[in-house]
Amino acid sequence: MRKILKSNRGVAAVEMALVTPLLLVLLFGIIEFGAVLYNKAVITNASREGARFAAGFYTNPANATSQRPTCDQIINYVTSYVHKHFLNFKSPNPQAITVSCPSLPTNEYAGHIDTVRIKYTYDFLVLGPLVALATRSGSTPAWSTLTLSSQTTMRDENQES
Repeated sequence: MRKILKSNRGVAAVEMALVTPLLLVLLFGIIEFGAVLYNKAVITNASREGARFAAGFYTNPANATSQRPTCDQIINYVTSYVHKHFLNFKSPNPQAITVSCPSLPTNEYAGHIDTVRIKYTYDFLVLGPLVALATRSGSTPAWSTLTLSSQTTMRDENQES
């Protein structure tokens, strides 16, 4: 019996069984926070592109060749940019994106300030449900969602030819 108790056989398997869950949580945490940072960059670029779209397509009325984009056109432009570049593991198109576009005056031309705001609620795929499983609460914690937001302001261009 002493020989069996002093044996080191299987120690590596037990250590691996204890360390593997911690390493997996660390790995998935790195992947998820990388996805959050990437999505934040996409939202920032989308707000910049939306503000540029709103500011650059309106020309001076003396030589107007195009109309100021409507709020719906700006929202569609920003939403299509986000859907094209977004990294989302749950569904191909993020549904929780909110875009607010600038107020668009009809009689004000170059110099008007366009502000595009985007908000997106990111749901953690692994970390939130894993904490709910570990605590046996059955519901994901409040911190398992993260609101990402971005705002860009640009002034309308005076396009003279």
